[in-house]
Amino acid sequence: SDKVQCLAWHPNESAVLASGAYDRQVCVLDARAPSAVARLACPADLEAVAWNPHRPEQLVAACEDGSVVCFDPRSPSAPLWTLAKAHQKGCSGVSFAPHLDGLMATAGTDKAVKLWDSRQGAAQGSAPPVCVGQRDMAGGKLFSLGWCTDASSPWTLAAAGSKALLSIWEVDMVESVEAKFTPCLSAEAAQAAQLHSAAAAPAAAAEEKRPAGMAGMDQVHATGGGSERGGKETAGSGPKKDRKKKSTKKPSVTK
Repeated sequence: SDKVQCLAWHPNESAVLASGAYDRQVCVLDARAPSAVARLACPADLEAVAWNPHRPEQLVAACEDGSVVCFDPRSPSAPLWTLAKAHQKGCSGVSFAPHLDGLMATAGTDKAVKLWDSRQGAAQGSAPPVCVGQRDMAGGKLFSLGWCTDASSPWTLAAAGSKALLSIWEVDMVESVEAKFTPCLSAEAAQAAQLHSAAAAPAAAAEEKRPAGMAGMDQVHATGGGSERGGKETAGSGPKKDRKKKSTKKPSVTK
């Protein structure tokens, strides 16, 4: 009955669509029978909605008062769980990592992105997600966020907001998050990680075999008999015969 703020198609059922509006309701409809609408009551006006791709019966709504609510639209009378204060101000975005089962991210106008472990039972009144990490993305008030969908970059999260900046967070840099969710990688992402490790192994082995002091010397180019950095010859470079000069002085002897 008021402005519609957000939409999300179901990840598996292509005809099922969820919408969130400024009437504090999420509506779920099947385009094949549009007159049958499930209405889900939320504590505040809606900012974002997202289906859980790993548990597709779950629909999550982010609200203007900072709360996040999870529903099973088949049982619309009450939410599965509620985070009453996920953010100190409005919760403007919610997204599930497509290749990491259970990892959910939210963004808010409190300038923070938060990571949540959303794995829990599907019964009403289940324990809400646990916050496992958060970060100020230096983008001002945040209005949107999303995970990279490429299986080779399962940990990459982007957010944007009032400072006209796009901020990227590789969330596996948080050791506890990496440890908790690496076992939850999708088969596709796990395979991509193995291929990356296999490709990187020869380079790492070659680096280990290089003589001491040669690490990081890849940008030093051989020129003639010496070496060059930034167009200048390094000390001691050039052919040996040019560097070796006879001394006209007798060596000193210390008694």
